[in-house]
Amino acid sequence: MMDNFYTRLLTNRIFMLLALVVAFPGPVDGQSPQGEEQREEGGGVERLTLGLNVGAAILQGDFAANVGHGGRHFQVGFDATGRISSLFGIRLAGGFMNYGKEILAARLVDETDRISSHLTTSNNILSVGIGPQVDFSTGRIRPYVNGFLGVSYFYTDTRFAIGGQDLEGSSTTNYSDWVMGYGIGGGVKIFALNYGDVPIFISLDAQYRMHDQTAYLVEGSIVDDREGTRFQPLVSDADFFLIGMGVSVGLF
Repeated sequence: MMDNFYTRLLTNRIFMLLALVVAFPGPVDGQSPQGEEQREEGGGVERLTLGLNVGAAILQGDFAANVGHGGRHFQVGFDATGRISSLFGIRLAGGFMNYGKEILAARLVDETDRISSHLTTSNNILSVGIGPQVDFSTGRIRPYVNGFLGVSYFYTDTRFAIGGQDLEGSSTTNYSDWVMGYGIGGGVKIFALNYGDVPIFISLDAQYRMHDQTAYLVEGSIVDDREGTRFQPLVSDADFFLIGMGVSVGLF
């Protein structure tokens, strides 16, 4: 419990420091012959960087214990960073993660199982956040740190499929919860190549994402019996490490 308190306190202080740094940026680098040469070599200043990424989430604490199954799950996401100066910027990021799935066979006709049908229940997280980012270089290798504040949508839905195809209109959201999310991250972007005048980078990064008390479902939280269907949500912190890689392009 105390470890979580100190982790959150440290995260909040780092986020505030990053915000103060970005609030007082230096001048934006001007274009020059030297800048053009840097761009050809993978350096320079891009006013906007867009990226796509995939990552492995390592669940933490009570969240990991409640979800089980090793606590490792995959996320896909996006990010967009606008630079205020050569080193400082604002980063918007979002992602989708599935942290559990349950598949139940559903017999359409009592006399036979010749028609394959099943119910798939998925536990998911949609998240979006914004915050400051500090890049320590404008060259070919660019380490960076960032912080973010945003919201996450924890939801569980069930879909009905016949013959391996989801039945249109059969999806139902069983349970959901909106919660504030925040954290810190860092990584490195490595110049890969120029596509015309557009630089392309490979990125490697890590984030620690935190959520306060969150209500969510896991496998076994939905109970079907003679009384009907009942939902038994769990409530805990929902924190996880996210280690990922991606591809980004620099514009303008």
